[in-house]
Amino acid sequence: MPKIRNDYTVLETRNYKGEVRWKVRIGGSLKLKDGVTVTTCKTKEDAEYQAQQLNLDPYFFSRGQTRAEMYPNGYKVPENKE
Repeated sequence: MPKIRNDYTVLETRNYKGEVRWKVRIGGSLKLKDGVTVTTCKTKEDAEYQAQQLNLDPYFFSRGQTRAEMYPNGYKVPENKE
């Protein structure tokens, strides 16, 4: 079983229009100036899900980025129709 971390936290903020946004942050306290923002979400549920997944697997955002993972049935180069 993987180690469960609590490095990623969710913080409520507002954008320049005054709309509520949720930031997923790593490190620091829950103050706005501390830590680094990893991503920003429009809903609290999305932010909590992403923080939970990142706490389980720090490479969560990097998964599925290789050609083999994007094309499990093989990558077919489009034919040149000249």
